[in-house]
Amino acid sequence: MSDRILLPPLTREASSPGGRFHLTIQAVDGWKSPRARAELREDEGASAKLLWSLHLPHEQGPRRALISDQGEVILVDEWINVASRRALTLIGTNGKVRASYSAEEIFAVLAVPLREVTAHAKLGIWLAAEPVFSRDGRAVLFQGGGRHLALRLDDGKLSLAD
Repeated sequence: MSDRILLPPLTREASSPGGRFHLTIQAVDGWKSPRARAELREDEGASAKLLWSLHLPHEQGPRRALISDQGEVILVDEWINVASRRALTLIGTNGKVRASYSAEEIFAVLAVPLREVTAHAKLGIWLAAEPVFSRDGRAVLFQGGGRHLALRLDDGKLSLAD
């Protein structure tokens, strides 16, 4: 039996909690290459305004994507299950990357032995639960290695939240 990589759907979509912003991630060429394109749109009544369109460096696109009610996009890991150089990426409404963290940088912030990180990981190599927005919506909260992390959306700073 040969190894197979389960490819993501050709098109994936996500919306902000309030429904104002919509992200579409699509295979550039039906997954003949590992590249994806992402587009962020903002609803404007009966129409949608394209805010940005980017080719993503994530192999087969990100594993997870969240959009804040202010239009910031948070991409988590790559579809392939590796210690990614792009474990967390924060993109502003202008399409510019505001912060990016590798898995190694996340491990350093967690400050626990790698065996603790992998022992708690349920969603990839470091994530223990689905990420969620903070109550005020200005940070994304992550669980990993038995600890909690917060990615602040205003400045992209990643820190321990416990």
